[in-house]
Amino acid sequence: MRSIAVDVIVFLIGIFAGVVAILSSQGYLSPVAQPYALATLILAVLVEGGWRIYQLFDKRNRESRKDVVLALNELIKELKRLGNIPVRLRANVMMPRGLLCYRHLRIRYYSSNMVNAPDLNIRLQKWMGCAGQVWGSGKTLGANLAVKSEFGTPTWALTPEIEEITSDLKIILCVPLRHPTNGNTVGVLGVDSNSPEATFLFTDKALEDLRGVADIIALHLHIHRFI
Repeated sequence: MRSIAVDVIVFLIGIFAGVVAILSSQGYLSPVAQPYALATLILAVLVEGGWRIYQLFDKRNRESRKDVVLALNELIKELKRLGNIPVRLRANVMMPRGLLCYRHLRIRYYSSNMVNAPDLNIRLQKWMGCAGQVWGSGKTLGANLAVKSEFGTPTWALTPEIEEITSDLKIILCVPLRHPTNGNTVGVLGVDSNSPEATFLFTDKALEDLRGVADIIALHLHIHRFI
């Protein structure tokens, strides 16, 4: 519906500008109006072209997001089968955003059970939190936040606001998302749980599953030119 509305508006603007240009060239309107009409017509064409490009990109982005979310949901199912205990698991892909020294990690893709999560919009600087440390080091890292002596220590370097938002998380496992061609860390795949019993995430099999899905997602994003 939005696409049709934009097309109609641009079409009407183009018709109006064309009519003004013709009337001006025939002497029915002031010659001053002609260059403005031509400029408006050119602008309408550029807007239409830009809108078409945006539609193509948006469609590709939505299709890619659907595939990544499906992979994250399947990963959760596999990990739950591995643990064989009723715990809540979530999965997400965080990727750098911003420019130069202002770059930070933000969640770009997430499993279906994170739609209304309070921490969905958090921003992590490099070396901040479990994901931030994986981004900085390029190495896999797990965190057992159920252990009181580890929670809130300077190791995680979280702000008070982020600590409060993520206070229910007990187990976190993050692996680097590596570029398929050069191996650079381009993001972080993370799985977390609010249950202290989710320590099965630290097993070799769970780690193997995470790394496998991370490679698949990285390859998918590379093929679709998102990385």
